[in-house]
Amino acid sequence: MIIVRLNGGLGNQLFQYAAARRLSLKLAVPLKLDLAAFEGDKLRVFELDAFNIEASIASRDEVDKFGSVGIFQKIKRKLGFETAIIKEKYYHFDPQILNALDGSYLEGYWQSYRYFEDQSAVISRDLTMKKSLSGENKTMSARMNSVDSSCLHIRRGDYVSNQQTNQFHGTCSLAYYQQAVGQLVDKVNEAEIFVFSDDIPWAKENLVFDLPMTFVDHNSAKNAYEDLRLMTACKYFVIANSSFSWWGAWLAQYNTKEVYAPKLWFADQTINTQDLIPPGWHRV
Repeated sequence: MIIVRLNGGLGNQLFQYAAARRLSLKLAVPLKLDLAAFEGDKLRVFELDAFNIEASIASRDEVDKFGSVGIFQKIKRKLGFETAIIKEKYYHFDPQILNALDGSYLEGYWQSYRYFEDQSAVISRDLTMKKSLSGENKTMSARMNSVDSSCLHIRRGDYVSNQQTNQFHGTCSLAYYQQAVGQLVDKVNEAEIFVFSDDIPWAKENLVFDLPMTFVDHNSAKNAYEDLRLMTACKYFVIANSSFSWWGAWLAQYNTKEVYAPKLWFADQTINTQDLIPPGWHRV
């Protein structure tokens, strides 16, 4: 059995699931999800139940056998026994994780495609939606399929409102979006921009391109997975420094998709992001 601790928003949960799912496939053992981090969290909730994931929810007893909150785990550490807890050491890819054994508990963010690239087909299948497209989402998806749809994502929210978060993450500048869209239209003559953002009013006020533009604003935070599904219907991508739009681009199935991502993923430039962006994506 592999247990993974889930926390953060949808993009984070997808990375955590994908890394742990790859291990469970390699070892041919069940995958279980520890949801304790969401207990009492007013900002984040478990969001993977909208997807066709292959995992079940870990019980408290199962987690306590591994987790730092478990009294037996504390006793074992004091006695010198090795624990099965695998904590993320740093942001970039750690190849040792791929050799984790049955009975491991993963705690971290695991934001690198390299943790699951050899099982990308299975992960993509797992991360399809349980519910079929309907209503405005179905109509918009059909339009995206019929044109040179180009997803542009702007991540603001707590990246702007929370000073500590802003100092760590930062936000992509308008210059980045202008440069990335400029590179995109050099390759795609009839691009149509579909703008996704947690701050659509700001995007409407600040984004000016001589291109057809649609601001996707009909879904709410409660069904963010619908925006993610619409992103995957697009053919070209200008993503933010956001795990959410990273997954929108990664899950898209268009054969000749183009993806433009910011070189500066964190305001803290000492963080090594060399294993974040897959080969073939463009860093701007």
